[in-house]
Amino acid sequence: MIKLIQDMTPEEVINLPLLGLDVTFPFDCKACGKCCKNRTDLLLTGWDLFRIARYLGRTPEEVLDRYLRFTRGMNQNCRWFG
Repeated sequence: MIKLIQDMTPEEVINLPLLGLDVTFPFDCKACGKCCKNRTDLLLTGWDLFRIARYLGRTPEEVLDRYLRFTRGMNQNCRWFG
């Protein structure tokens, strides 16, 4: 049985193995924003960009120019807050 992190004690969470850069895992975003705060490595979809722009009252182009950095990944272009 897999134990969810919210059901773990602080000691159990501290002892979890760290994830490496190439480790994949199943994830279902709840769009709560909690895990994204204070991060600088978030990949955004076009829909993410649109929603952020709408929330900030700006155009997607303004958000790209003011808040995002651009880098080229192995097989695709990536944008993230930075």
